[in-house]
Amino acid sequence: MKKLIALGTMFALVAAVAVGCQQATTGTEDQNDNNPVVQGIYENGTHAAELDADERGWKAAVEIVVENGNIISVDFDEYNEEGARKSEDEAYAERMEPAAGITPAAAYEFLQESLLDTQDITTIDAATGATSSTEKFQKVVKMALGLEIAQEGLTDGVFTAETEADERGWKAVLEITVENGQIVAVDFDEVNEEDARKSEDEAYAERMSAATDITPAEAYEALEQALLDNQDIEAVETVTGATSSTEKFQKLVKEALGL
Repeated sequence: MKKLIALGTMFALVAAVAVGCQQATTGTEDQNDNNPVVQGIYENGTHAAELDADERGWKAAVEIVVENGNIISVDFDEYNEEGARKSEDEAYAERMEPAAGITPAAAYEFLQESLLDTQDITTIDAATGATSSTEKFQKVVKMALGLEIAQEGLTDGVFTAETEADERGWKAVLEITVENGQIVAVDFDEVNEEDARKSEDEAYAERMSAATDITPAEAYEALEQALLDNQDIEAVETVTGATSSTEKFQKLVKEALGL
């Protein structure tokens, strides 16, 4: 009888331990189910990239931290030759805000938060009033994360195209240089019968600027830079005040590159 009691007590203890272990294990599984670690697509580590300085001397740069394949930190800003941040330039902010309705610091914060939220640079919206900063942000993030891919089928060489002269005698002309599958130089202008460039016609610039707040030279430069930055003519937006020039530019780029 004593042996039976002892065996019964032992079985009860084993059963209690087993139930306790099962409960502990179940609790861990529930906790993991409630707080899953979602594995992202990016390479873990700190990734950085920067662009060349623009015509005003500001250089866009970004530093991105990735953990578990997900972007957890983004630091984007523009720096001058002295290494000062544009986001901390109070004088610049005072000039920009009345004109654009936003400051550099606010624009950069919006872009950073958008990337953290979406985890996808191709889906973030442009910061209103900061189109140029948005384009720089998109380009430098792609560079940092290794997402810059040469346009498929783009052949190295120098490619040209031109339109027929319009009713005012101006003919749009384009020259594109491609190296290692990347567009590295773009020269776009309109010329008349004497081969004079519209971008150098001061009288024309004065008339156009008064009517549209932009000169031919400024419009052409914006289009050229947009193509260099995006490497994709479909991503080049219409330059405000230069719709006709934009359409000619888009047409000639496709023709020159066989797109």
